[in-house]
Amino acid sequence: MMDWKNWWALAAICLIASMSAGQDSPLPISPQSGSVRYPDLNGYMIVDSGSQAVGNTIQISAGADAIFLVPRFESNPAFTASTIRVGPGGFQTTTRRIEEFSYDAAFTPRLWAGVEYGGMGVRLSWLGYDQSAQPKNVVNASPTLGSPVAASLVTGSSPLLAIATQTGLPGVNSIRPQGSPLPPDRLSFTSSLELSIWDLDATFSDLQLGLWSFTAYGGLRYVYVQQTYNAFSAGLPPQQLLSSQTFNGYGPSLGVSARRPFSGTGLSAYGSLRFAFLFGSDEHVSQGQTLGLVPPFNLSSNDDSSSRIRYAPWVDVEMGLEWAKQIGSTIISTHAGVFSSMFPLGSGSNGNGNIGLLGLSLGGGIRY
Repeated sequence: MMDWKNWWALAAICLIASMSAGQDSPLPISPQSGSVRYPDLNGYMIVDSGSQAVGNTIQISAGADAIFLVPRFESNPAFTASTIRVGPGGFQTTTRRIEEFSYDAAFTPRLWAGVEYGGMGVRLSWLGYDQSAQPKNVVNASPTLGSPVAASLVTGSSPLLAIATQTGLPGVNSIRPQGSPLPPDRLSFTSSLELSIWDLDATFSDLQLGLWSFTAYGGLRYVYVQQTYNAFSAGLPPQQLLSSQTFNGYGPSLGVSARRPFSGTGLSAYGSLRFAFLFGSDEHVSQGQTLGLVPPFNLSSNDDSSSRIRYAPWVDVEMGLEWAKQIGSTIISTHAGVFSSMFPLGSGSNGNGNIGLLGLSLGGGIRY
């Protein structure tokens, strides 16, 4: 599988290649015609040099996108399965296998609205993602007598282990030694990711370079990210682990979008790049519970929590094609592209590491 460094390198190459296309033979612009800006996911673009110009009037725009996103994690383990083997002379070897969570593509809405006058404006946008990973289930059975395997273990630990130094943190642990009379242990592991991004930007459009038009924007980004990791064991004794980690952060954001129209078609190629640097709090809470095996079947708990100040650089990249049509004083537009984002906020089961989002963006807007 291509790693995220290769994805970002490929995206940068495609963006540079698309920006250099068509620069050798610019089309003439009629002195009687102007250019029309219309709404898209990042603000405004040039539709066609043959369109009627928009004057310095107050213009209102809004739009919505459907993004089908798949999150990718640098590390998002569901559980660790270990086998202990005893060789000649009592020498032990341990083999470990880490099973990772995986996500399917999921619908993610993105909404935005803005107002502009004379090439300068204000825009508010929101993106929301909320999905669960595919659950992981495993059965841990005792190795048979005479087997080279002395014991089988399955563990699921609190993500606090990634950032703290405490011992005895909440977790689910299943061990079945060779020949144990205990029945097989059935374990289940789940995880989820919830993400909400708000951007308030000042926009500066009407920036021209040859056939390309640019919109610069900058402002404040707010991000809320909550990730959960839960583990359940139906064996003897029954156990469960419930954990979550939440990040709330604010920070400055800067970006630029570039567009290149194809004269007479209403089509344009676009690309956008945004950088943000967030400051916020990262809170982790874990609760482990084990049910007693004898009356009165008491429930023992092992709870823990941790918090820290965290800094999170954030990068968004998008590129694709847009189409627009002017109807009277109203301009409508649609677009299709590829969206990607990367930020270092760990995972539900690991407090450290990068998260990448990659998906197909489909949407449209209206400007009046």
